Amino acid sequence: MRAFTVTILQPEVKIFSCRPDQTLLDGALQSGITVPYGCGAGKCTRCRCRVVQGEFIRLNTPVNAKFARGDIVFVCCTRPLTDMLISYSDTQPYTGPSL
Repeated sequence: MRAFTVTILQPEVKIFSCRPDQTLLDGALQSGITVPYGCGAGKCTRCRCRVVQGEFIRLNTPVNAKFARGDIVFVCCTRPLTDMLISYSDTQPYTGPSL
């Protein structure tokens, strides 16, 4: 199975491989890349980032679905369909109450 290249642009450039059967979070962690995350289920929003380029699929609809629309995704609930560029600095972290 072909792995895609995922490049984190900000806050610092990091590059990792991610298979289409893995979430972006799993690919990053397997590659030794530290990324923000908390619950791993799309509920806490800590892993929220912006997709700058590339295609993806959301695995499930997070409880806070209004915070993961368009080019905003949670890396714990997103799988790559192509090479991707993502950024953590282009989005404001959600600081509201957890559900």
